Amino acid sequence: MTTGRPPQTVTYADAFEVVDLTDVSSWQQGAVQLQQLWAASASAPAAASASRPPATPAAALPYTGDEQTLAVGCSDDAPPRNVNAYRAAAKLAKARSGEFGVADVWGDESCAKWPGNGTGDQYKGPWNRRTANPILLIGITGDAVLRYRDDLAMAHDLARARLLTVRGYGHTEISNPSTCATNYELRYLQTGTVPRAGTVCRQDGTPFPARSQISSRRPG
Repeated sequence: MTTGRPPQTVTYADAFEVVDLTDVSSWQQGAVQLQQLWAASASAPAAASASRPPATPAAALPYTGDEQTLAVGCSDDAPPRNVNAYRAAAKLAKARSGEFGVADVWGDESCAKWPGNGTGDQYKGPWNRRTANPILLIGITGDAVLRYRDDLAMAHDLARARLLTVRGYGHTEISNPSTCATNYELRYLQTGTVPRAGTVCRQDGTPFPARSQISSRRPG
């Protein structure tokens, strides 16, 4: 559809990029934008042939390509080189996770032709070797990228690891802070001490804070 002044075309794919599921702090604003798109779709005519006006940056922007990510991800995971394999995986991902699963699968398709795909640098195990020091793992229960049950599986597979659970949302505790978890991290880095088994922390923020919390943050 086309909306706004000046007119801007918004596609189905654009809608999936409005909310960054890895960062809880962006959910509230993202929800507002999705609601605006929903309201606009009821009145704005579809523009299948319209194109978004090209953006003209005031100054040259730094290059932010995906080569660094591909160099690590393609080598470490060794995704399939046959494009048909991604089509099959996308079909399965859609059945399990909807369009978000499809987007995640096709995000790895670049590895099909990546020269570093399947190099000898990847480590395939064993994973159960006992380490000199315990490994501290941090898992978020509502992680949109890495399921919590995978955190549990990793803690089980490693010979000497302790899982610190953060009850919350988003991907990684660094992007979605928990003061409780940070204190355990500092203690671990300074003394090598891991939290007790079954320890659970909470995130500092929430995806959609109450109105009273929002009002208290406003200056004035």
